[in-house]
Amino acid sequence: MQEVVRIPVDHGTNWLPVVYLLQGANDDQQNAQIVYDANGIVDVVAIMGFGIGARYTNSVGKVLGGTAGAFIAAPITQALEPYIEGRINDDSYESMRFEAFRLPSADHQASVQFRFMQAGTGSWFWGIDNWGIYSVPSLVQSGLGPVSVHLSGTSVVLTWTAAPNVHLQQSPSLAPSNWTDVLSTLGLGTYISGVTNQGAFYRLIGQ
Repeated sequence: MQEVVRIPVDHGTNWLPVVYLLQGANDDQQNAQIVYDANGIVDVVAIMGFGIGARYTNSVGKVLGGTAGAFIAAPITQALEPYIEGRINDDSYESMRFEAFRLPSADHQASVQFRFMQAGTGSWFWGIDNWGIYSVPSLVQSGLGPVSVHLSGTSVVLTWTAAPNVHLQQSPSLAPSNWTDVLSTLGLGTYISGVTNQGAFYRLIGQ
């Protein structure tokens, strides 16, 4: 299991989740860590009780751990469901991706801390590169967004609400930025790009 959690202002008193990455049900190997109840809803309690083998010793020498839930800094309730995502085990291609997470509780805060943690056997790699915190103007407030991103096979698919005078722009970075028009997206609501090892940022622009 891999975990990313954040804290906006209280210096470690309350950790708020960003994402929990576990072995997904779409994995062709056994022992998927993401399980569902009879109604097809992610079963948080069952997931966090999943045995991962990793253990640790506390300050008084007691050995703890053994489950995914033993390592997270949050109460184990169904409220964690939106933060649980699956990954394919031992796949160095599928998990090499660019991801962005909205952190509303961190807006306009003077102090924001992050914690990155892995618990498990270490049978597949975990790395973070080009990580950063960005302040991006809200596309929702401007009436142009939002843009949704998902992976489909070997393609990255971007979708948004189509409008006659709206098109997509991209930039290789935000500091500095170099926004250029993505051709043939005016008036459309979809853009498909192949997966590469180059980062890109996208925004919608109204004419």
